[in-house]
Parts: sequence; structure tokens; C-alpha cells
Amino acid sequence: MRALIAILLVLPLQAAADRYVGDDTSGTLKFDMEASLHSVAGKAKSFTTELTLGESITGKLVVQSRGLTTGIGVRDTRMYEYCLDADQYPTIEFQVRGVTGDTTGLLSEYGAGKVNLHGSLKVRSTTREAVIPVSYTWTEEGLYLEGSKEIKWTDFGVPDPSILISKLDPKIAVSFDVSLHKSF
Repeated sequence: MRALIAILLVLPLQAAADRYVGDDTSGTLKFDMEASLHSVAGKAKSFTTELTLGESITGKLVVQSRGLTTGIGVRDTRMYEYCLDADQYPTIEFQVRGVTGDTTGLLSEYGAGKVNLHGSLKVRSTTREAVIPVSYTWTEEGLYLEGSKEIKWTDFGVPDPSILISKLDPKIAVSFDVSLHKSF
């Protein structure tokens, strides 16, 4: 028995990680694209996000492909069926594997600062490394995150939805703000 107690005392103690979660009810995720005749703006009606703060900082953002909308049914149907192939690829995911920047401030659960989320972005069957700059603010309710990233949808094998009279630029600007609360 003494040997067991001695072993337990020698083992390093693992710091508890805090998990923060949010979704489309506590934030927004928007996207904007330029076409030759007009701009296309949209939003995600269905997404979840989490960030785990501990010895390492990890997390994920999962967007339901059919939860994206531009407000025009015909265009949205083409986006789901042709561009995103939402039946085969029902989600778009960003997996956070690490964070750089003001991680000390982020882990302190106090104040505000800026960090870069490092991870992989998966759209359809293609996964690419991505770094997303984020501003954070700790509030009484939890953690508020705000960020943006421009990507090229062509880098992810998304077919060009352009039509003869309107050519879509391959860049898409994505922005988000979300309040995360501690998950128990």
C-alpha cells in the first residue's frame, strides 16, 4: 500500500482543461464573395464551436453545409448540390491543433488579446492547413471570440458556380464572432 501511495505522489499532476462551447445561437458566422455583377453575402444558420484550454489549446468549428444560406433559394440549392456536395460532405470543419500569440492572457481567463488559431480546414474532401487570427475578450459570461480569414474556394476543389453572365471571384471572406461558455 505504501508503495502505491509513493508512486501516486511521484506522478506529475495533470492540470485540468476547461472546455468552452458555443453555437449559432451565441454568435454569427458570415461569408462574402464578389461576382462580376454583384456581391454575394451569406451566413451560417447552423454551427458549433469549442475551445479547450489546458496544457495544450485545441478546438473545432463545425459548420453544417446545408446550414449556409445566401437568402436566395436557387443559389443556395446550387451551393448545396453542386459546390459543396452537401449530401456527401455534410460539414465544413476547422480543427484547432494549437495557438500562438497571447496564449498566457487567453489561459488566464481574464482581459483581452489576440491569438492565432493553427489547424486544418476541411471543405468537401480537401484539407488544408490554416491560421486564423482571432481577438478574444473574457467576459462574465465566458469567452468572446472574433476573427476573419480569406480563403480561395478553388484550393478546396469546390467547383466554380459561375454562370455565363456573372463570374464569381475565387476568394471568400469569412468572419465570425461567438460567445463561448464553460461546459461542465
